[in-house]
Amino acid sequence: GSIGMWRRDRAGWATVLGTISIATHPAVMLPIALLGLGCALPAEQRRSRLVACWTIAVVVAVPAIAMTLDSPVLTQTSRRDTIVSLVTTVLVRAVVLAVPVALAAAVRRPWVTPGLPVAVAALSVVLVAAMWRPFLLGAGWRGITRTRPPAELTSFVTKPPLQAGRTYRLLSGGDEKYDLYQVVRNGGVLDSELFPESLHRDGFASSELYARFLLERHVTSIVLTPGYEAHFTSNEPGLLRALAATPQCTAGIRIAEGQSTPGWQEYDVAAC
Repeated sequence: GSIGMWRRDRAGWATVLGTISIATHPAVMLPIALLGLGCALPAEQRRSRLVACWTIAVVVAVPAIAMTLDSPVLTQTSRRDTIVSLVTTVLVRAVVLAVPVALAAAVRRPWVTPGLPVAVAALSVVLVAAMWRPFLLGAGWRGITRTRPPAELTSFVTKPPLQAGRTYRLLSGGDEKYDLYQVVRNGGVLDSELFPESLHRDGFASSELYARFLLERHVTSIVLTPGYEAHFTSNEPGLLRALAATPQCTAGIRIAEGQSTPGWQEYDVAAC
């Protein structure tokens, strides 16, 4: 929208939409906005105006940028994981910018055929199919097509055992994020942000590392659902059951089985 407004010589609206874009997700959209600026400058006749509008958009979005830099996810993940995640996330989403820029550049070449846009569209469909599993696109599709919200944790969040103020680590599958929102809206505290890097679904090398992880995040309850094991390959459920099966203290914590239903199992975490 911002690029379209700029090409129609509506610099004010281009700046407003650019600001909204960057502020929505600075970690992704600020690099993409910078890439867009770099692509436009070589052929742009209003370079100084474009740079000024881009700068205004970034300055107005500074509060959102500051919130991103102060986000707990940056301390909950290693610097390497943060950089890798940022680069891969930006590259995937930069396709939205790269495709129209590439088509605009290609149309000026005499060898380009009218079938190029069709070929690019077909390639996009193939890429969606290839990325369906790695990027868990099924969850997004279910969010569009479902007729009612997931009910996996309804019996947990709408009445006890959920206790307001306790810190929960939620191991749920299916929708991935809806259950997390339910816990927060009913007074629970999450051990992470809603970013995949912060949720940490990659598993753990040992029980001791897992126990230290829970201790560092001040987790007091863990809720495991069958959907988690169906959708993720993490070894966390196995480590959790193993720790709950022994009364001994591991790396400063002790885990015990709590209440359960066919849809979820709660585990209590206590310092020892």
